[in-house]
Order: sequence, then structure tokens, then C-alpha cells
Amino acid sequence: MKQHRKLLLILAIVLSVAVAAGSTMAYLQDTDEDVNVMTLGNVYIEQLEYEREDVEAKGSAAVVKEFQDDKPLYPAVYPDISAWQPGVTQEDAIITWDQLGNEGSWNGIWDPDVMNNEVDKFVFVKNTGNSPAYVRTWFAFELGNLTLQEWWDLTHLNLNTNHWDGLDDLAEYSEETIGGVRYAVAYATYTRNDGILQPGELSRPSLLQVALDKAADNKTVEGFGDSYEILVVSQAVQTAGFDDAETALNAAFTAKHPFAEDMVEKEVAEKEFNATHPVEYNGTRYATLQEGVNMAAANGGGVVKVYASLREADTVMIPDNLEVTIEGVGSTVYRADGFTGNLIDVGSNATLTLKNIALDGGAVWTGEVDATLKRGTTNTGTVATGGLIVATGTNSKIVLNTGTVLQNNDGASAVNPGTRRGNTLTLNQAKIVNNSSGAGAIWGGGHITVNEGSQISYNSSTGLAGAIRMVSSCNLTMNGGEISNNKAAGDGGAIWGYGSSTYNLNGGEMANNESAGTGGAIYTGTYSAIMISDDFELYGNKAANTGAIRFTDHSSLTMNGGKIYGNTQSGESNAFNTWNNSMAITGGSIEDNFSFVGGLGLTIGEADIAGVIYFDLSTNHNTAYLAENFNGFSFRVNEEDEHFSNFNFKPATGYTYVSGDEAKLICLNDGYTVYWDTATNTFRLKAQ
Repeated sequence: MKQHRKLLLILAIVLSVAVAAGSTMAYLQDTDEDVNVMTLGNVYIEQLEYEREDVEAKGSAAVVKEFQDDKPLYPAVYPDISAWQPGVTQEDAIITWDQLGNEGSWNGIWDPDVMNNEVDKFVFVKNTGNSPAYVRTWFAFELGNLTLQEWWDLTHLNLNTNHWDGLDDLAEYSEETIGGVRYAVAYATYTRNDGILQPGELSRPSLLQVALDKAADNKTVEGFGDSYEILVVSQAVQTAGFDDAETALNAAFTAKHPFAEDMVEKEVAEKEFNATHPVEYNGTRYATLQEGVNMAAANGGGVVKVYASLREADTVMIPDNLEVTIEGVGSTVYRADGFTGNLIDVGSNATLTLKNIALDGGAVWTGEVDATLKRGTTNTGTVATGGLIVATGTNSKIVLNTGTVLQNNDGASAVNPGTRRGNTLTLNQAKIVNNSSGAGAIWGGGHITVNEGSQISYNSSTGLAGAIRMVSSCNLTMNGGEISNNKAAGDGGAIWGYGSSTYNLNGGEMANNESAGTGGAIYTGTYSAIMISDDFELYGNKAANTGAIRFTDHSSLTMNGGKIYGNTQSGESNAFNTWNNSMAITGGSIEDNFSFVGGLGLTIGEADIAGVIYFDLSTNHNTAYLAENFNGFSFRVNEEDEHFSNFNFKPATGYTYVSGDEAKLICLNDGYTVYWDTATNTFRLKAQ
């Protein structure tokens, strides 16, 4: 509020903030049809404003307190009073922000030994929600009777241009009339760490201080009345689905500036309406998600929008043959207190698409943080008997698009796409995280596809499969994203598969998963096939037995690309152990050791193999195979087997022996070397 009192001859201008410290616009929603309302996200921020308790203090002595309105703003005074000095040093004046929970210090304040009469106004934004956010802060500086250029020349702003973009160029400002008062309006966008403010993180300050030029006089400031107003409002939007802050914020907040007189009233009204009628279909609002889905079913499908988080007390049924999209604005659908069953049930021939929405099972993870899961393992919240999404019909399709998160389901798999071959689960920049069950975060069959930007992580199992438990004849295609930091008490740190399943690993990574049993990343069923190609990476996985992939009887591996490295078995380098399997490693790279025990054959081609291959001839299969063209590698053969003397490498048809090729095959058995046997056209071992 303006204070009506007479200006003093000493030119005292009172700085009073019309918008109270802490005012934010993180929740505003523009529901115009042409606005992408999902971009606001489930974001919570707090705007914080501070000042020094002692304006002369700096360094560890500079204690900050909450900013207080109504302080005098005098013309600045410098040791050299001839002119404003744009180069006034900021290097020696340091404020530490440790007391605010921010690491380190900031040397950006004007040194009180260089300039006096500056006013501290340290403006921060803190992310108090659970989602990473893009942030910007709007400022409106009162103009009085000044033009923009005159105001710019007479008002000096100490800005943090290292971590905020904007405010430092007059071209960024526009003249706006707000409540009948003229202001210079501009915004600063946070740029530190790619502009992403993580949950719980306090930003660096944007504005630090304000100073009035020494040339200011009574005529200059007479238009301000008895006080000078600075309006400050911060906005935030989720990062999911956007490449940069400017795009995200402009999509979320379409108003020219957020200082409209009815803005706060609009925000409160919208929040209250969204809380009681969070679901919308075809322009009509509903209280529950099921009501919105029912209307979609009655009208041939479409998009059901969720504008606020809500709690469902019963299973949301997606009827047979319905094609429906549930789209949020970063909203979360929780189980209501006492409800532990399936959150969403998908019928036969139905397609459910989720976008920009989270489904939360209600688990609250506490206790000591597990090194692999990056979270506690004690659940003090809901223990579920059902999943977040379960397909109970045939030919059901579940599509998890940008901004979708399935999280915190304990006691049952988060998503069950069903056991029929016609069922599908597709992840497009979606996340399945922080779930726990006895059979993976995903349990089911059909075809599971993980695309770029998706994440299946931090899931745990009290039995088999930390992330995915696949039924027979299931297909997994991984084109990108990550399956990482999952953990199983049994076999398959990330994936445990029944027989006759297919794994197409084309891109992305499967990393840092852990099994207390066998297969740090994958445990395959019999007659399964794994294909590794392109830029897929398999690394950092560990198990008591078999660091990365355990192949069971009559399974196969085809590797013509990708990278395998850093996987361990009981702390020792190990990628996979195999028995009675078919393997063709003709491309990509393997830095880990691995073993091959007899069986259907191992073929080595032009792959880069830095690890050691261990051959154990426990059966009468004593031949290993080479492609027509092959790179060098090291190997060791079990000498205790009776077939050791018959061990040989057989090149593919079309190979012509070149003198020296035997040197590519480095035998690590003491006292043995490799030679070319012209009688059998194979490489064999001989004692030195």
C-alpha cells in the first residue's frame, strides 16, 4: 500500500513492496483452449526475500533476515562522488548463504566500503515440491513521472547475471500500467544447472540490491508519492516434456505479466474449483476420474483432463473397446485412505494413454538410504494389494507418454499389462520409479517397449525381478531411456524372464542394477533370444552370480553393437555365464570377462573384447567359432576337462588363413599357445 506522507527535504524515498514477500504464481492455470495447460505441472515453490541485519557486515559476519518493507532509499554515496561508477567492485563483499540451506557464498553484493545507501533485497526461489522446475521471477519497478530511459539512468540494480538471464538490458523492459500506476516490467529466468531447480533446492538470488543515482532530486522522485514500489512475483513450471525454460514458461503462463489486479483472486478461485472439480471432459468438470472416463465412454472416447491432484476410493474402470487419454498438468492421482486395490483397470481391446500425470500408490519410503535404490526401504505408508494399472482384458494397450510417472506402489507390481501376446505397454518419456513387490514393478507379457527419455528405476523386489518380470513369449524392445538402479532379493536385478521371450536392446542403458542371486541385470528363461545393437549400454550391474546377463539352456545372444562394461560377479569382472546356448558376438565392445560352457556354440567376430573369455568344456562340445573376419581377444580353457586337448577355433566358411592370425587369439593357459592346423583348418592349442 502507498503511504501518504510528505517527502522530506533529505530526499527520503521509502521502499515498500506491494506484493508481499513469498507471493508466487506456481499454481495459476490458463484454461483457454489454445493453451497447453499441462505445462504448469505439480510444482510448488516459495519466493524468499532477505536483507542483511547489518548493512556494513560481510563474509561470515553477514547474517541475513527476512526482508522488511518501509526503509529509506537515499541517493547513493561513493568515495568518488563525481559520477555513478558502473565498475563498482563486487569482488570483496561476500555474503554466505549457508544459513538459508544454500551451499557456498556469493560475492555479488556492493561493497559498503565502495558505495553507501544501497538497499538490500535478496530475492530467491525455493522448489518446495517433488518435481524439477523451470523458474522465472517478474519485477515491476515504479516509474513515477520518468520515462523508461530516465528511470534506467537514475535507478541502479545489482543483479546476478551469472545465474539469471534478463533485467540487465533496458530493452528487456516494457512500460506497463498496473492499478493506475506506471511501472518498468521485466523478468529474469533462472539459468544455473541448465535452468533446472531441483526439488528442495534454493536458487541463487536474482536481484540483490537497489540503489538510487546521486543525480536524483526532488523533481525526479515527485511522481513516486510517499513510497517507491517494487512488485515481485515468481513463476514455476515442471521441466518434463520441455527442452528449455523459456519454451516451458511461455507455454504455461500466457499473460504478458502476472501483475493483473485480479491475479491473486483468480489463483485462489481456480485452486478451490480445481480441488472440488479436478476432472474435465469436453468442457464439463467432474469430481472424480471415473465420472470423466464414463463420459468419454458415452461419447466414443477422447481426452479426460485432470487439473489438480485427487484421491480415488475405488478402481477406475476403463471399459472394453474404449480409447481414452487421461492428461494432467503434472497432477497426481492417489489412492484414498484405506483403498489398496487396483487404481486403474483396463478392459479388452481398450487403449489407455496417460500424459503428464502421476499415479501414486501411497508408499512412503523411510529409513537408511539403500546405495542402489537411492531411497529408504521401510514403507510407513500404504501397502497395496493391487497395481496402479492392470490390464484384465485381451488386446489391451497401455501407453505412458511424456510426464507420466507410476510411483510408490508397495506390495504389488505398479503396472501389469496382462499375460496375452496382444497386450502392449509403451513408455514414451515416462517413468516407473520407487515401487516394490515380489515380482517387479512391471509384471506381464505381450510387448513392452521403452523409448527415449523413459526411466524404470529405483524399484525393488522381495523375490525375482527388480524392475520387470516377463511371462512366457513376452517381447521387450528398448530403443532408449534407462532401466537402472533396480534391486532384487532373488534372480534378475532388473529383469527376470520366463522362456521363449525376446529382448531387442537397440538403445538406452541398463545400468547399476543388483541381484542377490543370479543375473545382475537379466535372468533369461529357456529358448529366449537377446539382441544387442546400436548404442545400447549394459554397465555397472552386479550379482552374487553373473554380473549382467544369465543365459539359461537353449537361449541365444546376438551382439552386433552396443557396449558392455563394469559388471561384476561377487565383486569380480563378469558380464555373463552361459551353458548350452548360442552366441554370436560380431560387433560392439565387451570390457568384462565372461564364460561359455559348451553347448550350441560361441562365434566371435569383429567385436572389441577387452575382457577374458573362459571356456569350460564340461561336455563334448569342444569347438568355438570365429566369423570370417575377427578381432583379437584373450581366452582361457578349463584344462581339467577331458576334452581340453581337442579344443579348437573354427573360422567361418570363406575365411582364408593369413599368417599371423593366430596371434589374435591370446591363450592365457600357462605353457600353451595357438597355431593354425592346416589339416583341420582350425586354430588349435599346443604346449610350448
